[in-house]
Amino acid sequence: MIDIFQNRNINRLLWSNFFNAIGTQIFNIALLVYAAQQSYATLAITLVTWSNFIPELFAPVQGYHADKVSNKSALVWKIHLIQSIIFLIYAMALLHQLSILAFIVLLSLGIVSDYFGGMTLYLSQPLAKHFLDDNLIRQFVSFNSTLNRVISIAGQSIGLLLLSTFHHNYAVLALINAFTFIIAALFIRKIPTYKFNAKAPTSENKQANFLTSFVAAFKILKQEKFVGIILVLAVVNAFLDALGLVINIGLHNFPQLQFQNYSLSILIINIVSSFAAIFGSFIIIPFLERQSFFQLNFLVLLLMIIQLSNFVTLNNFLVLITTKFLATLLIAYQGPKISDIFLKHFPIEQLGIISGVLNFILTAGGPVALLLNTVIANISSTVAAVKVTLMILVLSLMILIFNRKRVQ
Repeated sequence: MIDIFQNRNINRLLWSNFFNAIGTQIFNIALLVYAAQQSYATLAITLVTWSNFIPELFAPVQGYHADKVSNKSALVWKIHLIQSIIFLIYAMALLHQLSILAFIVLLSLGIVSDYFGGMTLYLSQPLAKHFLDDNLIRQFVSFNSTLNRVISIAGQSIGLLLLSTFHHNYAVLALINAFTFIIAALFIRKIPTYKFNAKAPTSENKQANFLTSFVAAFKILKQEKFVGIILVLAVVNAFLDALGLVINIGLHNFPQLQFQNYSLSILIINIVSSFAAIFGSFIIIPFLERQSFFQLNFLVLLLMIIQLSNFVTLNNFLVLITTKFLATLLIAYQGPKISDIFLKHFPIEQLGIISGVLNFILTAGGPVALLLNTVIANISSTVAAVKVTLMILVLSLMILIFNRKRVQ
């Protein structure tokens, strides 16, 4: 692992990712707490959940355009500057009490920030591959993923601490977030300029090039026999997003499920999930290494069913965080394996679009599951959303069992 730290440019890339992530984590939990305190709390929490999810739907577009950029480090630098400006606007807006319309506008700016922030992932992958030998790529992927999870734990804890210290002054947290983006930009600025072999599309063939690249990337995935595994992961991820919304709203509407209060309960769940993701993406677990994709995802769906059943039966916070930990661990464990295969076997000029197509497939079902829970939770009740999702999960588990041979 120490080998990747001996590369000065990789160090700069990791430090940039560090400061980029820590400010985001500090503010993300603060925004959720802010939403829970509004008179339109259920709707506000739903909107925050959606705003965190929407940018992921544009993964193929992000990856495609990242592939077409020759000077990738320069664009990452500019993106971080744009993000800092957006959060300066956040800071000014949060000095005032926001109406629902103003809150939606602010979240829209956050979506823009997250969209461009998502592009930095696809811009950074070729940089890592350029500066590292193939045998060190898995180390970089694992460490970078672990770094983000550690920051998630520390950042959210610091966020709540700062929120309390500054008497729920959300503008201060937004300023801190803007400052961290500036620092991230400065680290990227120190990376030497390297122009990759990329050709920007003309206005006449831009759409055709994107569709062609999208189809070609999907065919590559199909030829490598990844599609069956990816589709199962897509189903699992879709319900993971839906469960996130149920947890955010359910904890607010069911005080008996909370541990002391809403903000502390959300923090504990996020910390538990982050630890699970760290173990899953960084530590090799012999028992899990021996399990097939079918077995891993069978367990994930089973844990999700237990987690949802808890909302309408036990109402036990310990059951909630235990199932959340185990499900996240199993999902995270599959990530570095797939990323390692991609970075080693696919050409550097296509990494962006292939990764984008992968992420698109993994998140394509999310809007359906999220929209279903959004409508039911806001029009009917959280309990109704839980019961409907529970029935769909049981059906998904049965479908997985019947298609076992395709997912090994």
